Amino acid sequence: MKTTLAGLTTALVMLAASVSPAAGAGSAGMVEPGVSREMIKSAIMPTTARLRGLAFKRNVPVEITTPAKVAAYVRKVLDKEIPEREFKGYEAVLRYIGFLEPGVDLKEILINVYAHNIGGYYDDEKKSFALVVQPGMPNALDAMTVSHELTHALQDQHFDLAGLRDFITHNDDAQMGVLSLAEGDACDIMLRYVEGSYPRGTGAVKDYSRLLSVMTTPQNIPAVPLIIAQDMVFPYTYGTRFVIAVLERKGAMGVNLAFGDPPVSTEQVINPEKYFLRDEPSIIELPDLTSVLPEGWSQLDEEPLGQFNLGIFLAVNLGTWGVDETIAPWDGDVMALYQGPQPQDLFFAYYSTWDTPAAAAEFLATCSRLVESRFGDLEIVTCEETLVTWTTAGRLFYLRRYGTDVLLVENVPTEMAGRVIMRLWDARKVPFGIARPIADRDRVQPDTP
Repeated sequence: MKTTLAGLTTALVMLAASVSPAAGAGSAGMVEPGVSREMIKSAIMPTTARLRGLAFKRNVPVEITTPAKVAAYVRKVLDKEIPEREFKGYEAVLRYIGFLEPGVDLKEILINVYAHNIGGYYDDEKKSFALVVQPGMPNALDAMTVSHELTHALQDQHFDLAGLRDFITHNDDAQMGVLSLAEGDACDIMLRYVEGSYPRGTGAVKDYSRLLSVMTTPQNIPAVPLIIAQDMVFPYTYGTRFVIAVLERKGAMGVNLAFGDPPVSTEQVINPEKYFLRDEPSIIELPDLTSVLPEGWSQLDEEPLGQFNLGIFLAVNLGTWGVDETIAPWDGDVMALYQGPQPQDLFFAYYSTWDTPAAAAEFLATCSRLVESRFGDLEIVTCEETLVTWTTAGRLFYLRRYGTDVLLVENVPTEMAGRVIMRLWDARKVPFGIARPIADRDRVQPDTP
């Protein structure tokens, strides 16, 4: 979903979150960090550079900061990156799909969680990083936090992190793919640093992803909606697995090359083989419904759901059985929420495309169960192999497959349902590599030194 929420500070939110701040810490004065600036410059920087196999092109300033300053920074980033109307639209989507309770202020929750549960972050505008002094946090975490953030500085100096984000702007699932590469890379180096391990390219590849998954769980992030907590953790856990797969397949240079040819979906991060085989997702853009919507109706939000978040959504509503098999052939999607003159006037659209017609048919069957599990008072009107419709209280629920595409429309008023559905089938679907050209080097074969 909104990856600005998941990785807005490229911070070690999940590692720090596993340690609870001491009671009354908010009123405590400034605590000294476990590392000095001299230690950072003389020991952590050169060691991180050696482990990563990249030299620092310039010094990386460090700021020692506090939770209060982090809160102000996070608020500034959120206000800059996500306009208020868009943020409210996203909250409405979360409420509609059942991941946010009515009346909950998501922005304030996020600001509080980031302020009190991160160890550090790298700012690619200032080209510096901040070490957050958290009362009650073990000083032993400071050195590993610094190594992690210094790895982000190396990435930025050699590969331009801001430019990498611009490459996949306005596509949250693609942003999650790129963020996973950056965080997985930093986590691998951080854990090498903690372990006193060998640099990349020397010795066998060690898989740190299992250790990281123990250290980082969504349950360690309090008060955050499940789907966002999962998105916060994903780039670190799945990202580390992805980087390990690249190291095993293409060696140390392969990770460097990946920054010029990154994964562009959570699907490619979850299953790196899809990345190596260039199984790029389709970008789907829903048509403008202005001409078919009555006065007072407008779109609140539109964005990809992505394979990972689709899996969470299905698992929460249907249980975990069969979810992985159902979503494995995913090839792209987009969801949108529309609102009428009254706040409660909402309808939801979800357009997805799949690798094969058979995979689309299987998803249609799963989606039918999903609708019926979420809305218990529906009356079935049509139940065919490629079409299922329900009604309730003047609202239509529509689920249809054409070839490899599946369209779900929920809760649309019956008097405008026909026009809306016909227009939604005009969605534009373009392979990612055509819409946004990407590198064409061979990902399958190992790179020669």
